[in-house]
Amino acid sequence: MVPGKLVKARRTIRPITLRRMYEACALALREGWLTVGKLSSAIGVGVRRAKEILLELTRMGLLTPKGEKFYANANTEEMVRFFDQGDRKGIHAYLLEHYPFYRDLVCVLGRHVDDDRGLTTHEILVEAEELDLNLNRTAVEVLVDWCE
Repeated sequence: MVPGKLVKARRTIRPITLRRMYEACALALREGWLTVGKLSSAIGVGVRRAKEILLELTRMGLLTPKGEKFYANANTEEMVRFFDQGDRKGIHAYLLEHYPFYRDLVCVLGRHVDDDRGLTTHEILVEAEELDLNLNRTAVEVLVDWCE
């Protein structure tokens, strides 16, 4: 497995909750690095799910892959600090800069700030397609959950 290549090839989101993002980042920061097996054991998920989490965190710039290990980096430390301090603006700013799926959703929602009502998932998907953004139903559902 070459983590960097897998991360770049995938065009869809791997669903991950903010809680799992925090747990994995905090663990990586404490331990210095993670493997699929180490994360799987620590947070009680299967190996396949642990691999998905690590790869998505790598895509977000929150971990640095090297061989079979995923190392904590300065972004890991920053994200854990944002969570620990309840800094939602910091989390938002980080994700806007480093995570294209989040940025795409914010782009769509930002066009409707003054609307009387929110958008449905279907409306978000239609507009994302019109704007040629890379959002699918799973991405929208996961990211909307983050925003709540």
